Amino acid sequence: MAQKKTAAPRSPSKKASTTPAVPLEVAWRALEQQFREALGPRATGQYPADLEPLHVTFKQVPDVTGLLPDAYQRFVEAVGYGWLNTGKKGLAFLPPRWRARESQGMGEPGRDWTRVRWEREAGHHVYRFLMFASEDRNDVNGYCFGKSEQDGALVVWLVEDSLPLREEGPFEPWLAKKLVALTKALAKRGARPELGDPLALAQESLGVTLPPPPA
Repeated sequence: MAQKKTAAPRSPSKKASTTPAVPLEVAWRALEQQFREALGPRATGQYPADLEPLHVTFKQVPDVTGLLPDAYQRFVEAVGYGWLNTGKKGLAFLPPRWRARESQGMGEPGRDWTRVRWEREAGHHVYRFLMFASEDRNDVNGYCFGKSEQDGALVVWLVEDSLPLREEGPFEPWLAKKLVALTKALAKRGARPELGDPLALAQESLGVTLPPPPA
């Protein structure tokens, strides 16, 4: 992987930390229904919790202790690991084994990738960031959890080209904002968009048949 992974993070953004008035799982289910009504069943989907990648980069998988916010865990317990896709914009929540695989491909801000890779190959790397969602897996882009540089609280970070670059704030307001953006994207969709799993995880997973989309 390229040495660009040594880049420093951008300055943290100051996001509001207020809890959304509507529970996130309710808002997500409502938006799923809007997507299906507007674009059909291939606009939404669900990954099995045990979806297994064809291969992982390193034998050691991230220890998720302290890296999964309570709000996120409540959300995936309620709605699972789902995805939405307008054809141009989407969001997908990675199931556990894919969370581990994508996290293995991430660099760490301010650290040389060669050293990080050596630690992971040796099996004693301490993961500080955990990828949990993505819009585009090319070049390891998406969103991860990690501690805030401001107060040490667990927050969402934007990941670009494998590096956590910018703090996006706590999980609940971050997801509420993403749902608003997806709602706007749905309204601006083009004619006959190409739909389906935006991350194409099924093609790179072991012998698991994804459930059919809801009618």
